[in-house]
Amino acid sequence: MNDAQTEQRDPRTGIVTALNGAESSAEIRAACTALNRRRARGLMEISRFSPSRESSSLDVWTASLIEKAELWEVPIVPLDALGISRDEDGFLESADMIPLKTGAEAIPYLDRHHHIVYKLFDLRANGSMGKKIVMRRGEGGLLSDEIKDAVFQDIIRKLSAINDGGGHPTEIVGLVDSFDHLLVKQPLAEPYEDFYADKKEAMELMRCVTPLGGQFRHPLSVFYAQDEPWLIGDLHKGNIMRDVNGAPTIIDALVGYLPPYVLKEVPWIGMAAHDAQIYRESGQAPLRSLFDDVQDDEL
Repeated sequence: MNDAQTEQRDPRTGIVTALNGAESSAEIRAACTALNRRRARGLMEISRFSPSRESSSLDVWTASLIEKAELWEVPIVPLDALGISRDEDGFLESADMIPLKTGAEAIPYLDRHHHIVYKLFDLRANGSMGKKIVMRRGEGGLLSDEIKDAVFQDIIRKLSAINDGGGHPTEIVGLVDSFDHLLVKQPLAEPYEDFYADKKEAMELMRCVTPLGGQFRHPLSVFYAQDEPWLIGDLHKGNIMRDVNGAPTIIDALVGYLPPYVLKEVPWIGMAAHDAQIYRESGQAPLRSLFDDVQDDEL
């Protein structure tokens, strides 16, 4: 990230940011990557070494989190600085931001003046934060894809992978000062124009490869990011949008890391992962990749 980008400050919180408007570009995504790498590492360390809320007093628990957040340079964001408060029942509300439709993972608010969407991921919901794709052994020891609950570490990795892989720019901001939400921000995106055509282009921009020679249980593709292969799916009509430049973009999805043993044991997945890596590094789609768009509203 260059000096100009480093000096950018969030207009609401004053925290160093890569995103201050609806702009979307490779340079902005790279700036998000630089911030995400540092903040993700710190958040992972905090989640590993902080005492649980149940095992210590509130004061001790809070003090430990503050200490580790400072140590690992993870921003702590006051809710009131963000423009969000709690009503008498404890629910979040904002006087000057527009609440958007709540998704399976996060509560989004639109800053209409700066064209930024702030997303709050609830850290309290039974340890689950949405879903992820995993490869599990079924009958006969065969590997197959399954949808499982995602936890904090999964969400951090997912947000970083989608940003780095060419999805909608996504910045991991930090923790709110009540330590019950993770804060993330994205440029405002607009609805798709032609869902199937836009989905196809958005997948191409992420350099996704549809495997040949085998079949997943769910509609999945493979992309390469952070020097690792990932599964991606759940590309329904709420997850395909257009950025400020009019380019189709993936703003959310089901994602799952593909470990090396899966690539070795399942040749058609290994080949797709190899093709996705070549696609990422060369920009050239593999000839054997099928990009026929499936007319499937269940995606």
